[in-house]
Amino acid sequence: MGISLPSVYAAIQAMDDKAFIDRSRKLNAESREFVYATLKEMGIDYVPSSTSFIIFPIEMEGKAFLNKMQAELVGVRAFSFMNKNWCRVSMGTLEEMQTFAGALKKVLV
Repeated sequence: MGISLPSVYAAIQAMDDKAFIDRSRKLNAESREFVYATLKEMGIDYVPSSTSFIIFPIEMEGKAFLNKMQAELVGVRAFSFMNKNWCRVSMGTLEEMQTFAGALKKVLV
């Protein structure tokens, strides 16, 4: 995936906007805390994160998991390492993470 020149210019401008950065960090943290609570409620351990994504183990083969999540119109990544299957979900808006949580509950139940 390439990055367009307008995207680079927008990123440079955003890096100089302290209010934007602070708000983005706050919203990212809120979404991350919502996903943590959802995973805890489901009894799923996760790798604590300070980033814009979370990884957690799934009790399903990765490709089957991805297909089921895609059927719910949710895009995530799946990996296999350390003899486990894992999901990586990037943080979005709170509404997007609520959609993710609903799909995850349908797929893993």
